[in-house]
Amino acid sequence: AYSISKNNTKFRRIAINALVRMLPDSDISNLSRQFEIMDTNHTCQLEHDELMEAVASAGLIHITSKDCHQMIKEINMTGSHTIFYTEFIAATLNLKKVL
Repeated sequence: AYSISKNNTKFRRIAINALVRMLPDSDISNLSRQFEIMDTNHTCQLEHDELMEAVASAGLIHITSKDCHQMIKEINMTGSHTIFYTEFIAATLNLKKVL
């Protein structure tokens, strides 16, 4: 059976990965450094605990654990319950600037 949403998600993931990889380093260097700081276990993925630590470090005390789970759910495109580097860049970059 053909699944529109499944294929759309896969296409979207491929397109975003391609766009992020095409960006000049100067456009994403600050975001890359921020991701590296947040990725404390060096897996190239942000897990819930890492996101919570980053939120706490930023003083965003109103953001709850549930909020972080929701952010991950909305940003992640693979169902892995983590945020990959390209997903982070795509979510934080102003894509209107790129397009």
